[in-house]
Amino acid sequence: MSESLETQLRSLNFNEELKSTFDKIIESCPKFRILLVGRSGVGKSALINAVFGSGVVDEEHGLQAGVVKDINREFVLPNNDRLVLHDSQGFSHGDGQNFETVLKFIKDRSKRPKLEERLHIIWLCIEIPVYGGSLFEIAEEKILNSTDLETPIIVVFTKFDKPVLKIKRKLPKTEDQNTIARSKAQETFCTDYAAALSTLSKSIPRVEVSVKSGFKDTLDLLVNLTEKEVKGVISFIWASSQCPNVDLKIEASIQIGRKKYWQGLSTSLNLPGHSLTKWLNVVLKDIISCWGFHDPDGLLKSNLFKKKMTSLQEDLLEDDSSSLPKITLGGTAAVAALSSALGVIPPAAPFAVPIAAGLIFAAWVYKVYLTTPQVVRALMGYIVDLTIVMQSLFWLTRTRAEAVSKGGATVATVPLTKNLVELAFTAYATDEHSETIHEDLRQFVKRTLVLKPDIVLDHIVELIKSHRFQPSQSFAAKAEAGREMGEEDVNWETGVQA
Repeated sequence: MSESLETQLRSLNFNEELKSTFDKIIESCPKFRILLVGRSGVGKSALINAVFGSGVVDEEHGLQAGVVKDINREFVLPNNDRLVLHDSQGFSHGDGQNFETVLKFIKDRSKRPKLEERLHIIWLCIEIPVYGGSLFEIAEEKILNSTDLETPIIVVFTKFDKPVLKIKRKLPKTEDQNTIARSKAQETFCTDYAAALSTLSKSIPRVEVSVKSGFKDTLDLLVNLTEKEVKGVISFIWASSQCPNVDLKIEASIQIGRKKYWQGLSTSLNLPGHSLTKWLNVVLKDIISCWGFHDPDGLLKSNLFKKKMTSLQEDLLEDDSSSLPKITLGGTAAVAALSSALGVIPPAAPFAVPIAAGLIFAAWVYKVYLTTPQVVRALMGYIVDLTIVMQSLFWLTRTRAEAVSKGGATVATVPLTKNLVELAFTAYATDEHSETIHEDLRQFVKRTLVLKPDIVLDHIVELIKSHRFQPSQSFAAKAEAGREMGEEDVNWETGVQA
């Protein structure tokens, strides 16, 4: 992340209140604005669907189906209202009027006082010629060579699969046929259009992309280039909104988390005037916000999901349990004593039964009122477990989306369902991967004599970065088939069978 971003995050003032860091970012810039420049048919709509979500755009009619194209018209993505697109119809030969319109729009949007109204990135989309022809229109060259534009531009050469396929047909069938074809296609493109490409300023990045199967890495390149070009807090909105790149989402959640509430883990319960449950809620909200899942039913914010997540850390409190208060849940005297001591009401039922009003976490959360090594261990585990469950869900939703879109263009995401969330959780919870991480946490706390905030924080980041997780093939197959896991009939707010 840039130095300016670090400064902005450090300056966020929470007035000692537990507020979501991601919410503060959205307050400073609620919208991420992209201008698409390119002729009709270059693949802009398919590109948007591949990067931002399935069915976002009608690929047959484009962003502005049924209306006269107007660059000032905002297209807000239906699965993410933080993303705003503007579309230019491109430049025909001699079409000076549209060129002036686009140039005026870029300059105006670059100088708007409100960050949310500014243009944040321009994607100049150009289809790679397969059978010769000019690469750039004159107007496109003028925009690329304008020195007074303040908005970053990325040149996106689309339909890279076409020249690759053309070369592939001439190659013998071998295991590395695809790799050779791609390499030769890129080499041929750079050679044939060396003169045109040489006119590009070195400061303007370019990338060859395709939305077809087997070219996902090209979309990752575009996503990464965009992240490098945007500045400040809007880079978090970009990381959460794009769909192809899991690493950007992980890095965003780390950057947000380490700026505020992760730092208090070694004195985990010394949050003035606030309960541990509120701390857990804020951490949950910030992490899931960085992933940008299309969650129309709010499953990731539901009571049942919160209880599932905190149940994962119960094993981290087993050792040296004498340092935790011994409480038998359900007894009137015990409940009264605990409520008086903590100011909270412990859960009246175990994980598998209906959730009482306000009792939305696993039992250990309500038992804790001392800062102990076990508690630090559990809170560290909560952050790492939640981040990895998000990874699990990322891959399963992608698998499901690919299954839904077979025979069509690449589909980036699908709306979350109870089955997908349950699959993602169970895939990690039942995998020995989670046991390895929890054992690491036990050993870390055991060998660390002084749990200073920076040491605890660094180890959380180390665990997240070193443990990439993808569900096993059996879970991926269930996601692909849309197989039910038995949670569709459960109310995720009450835990009651419908």
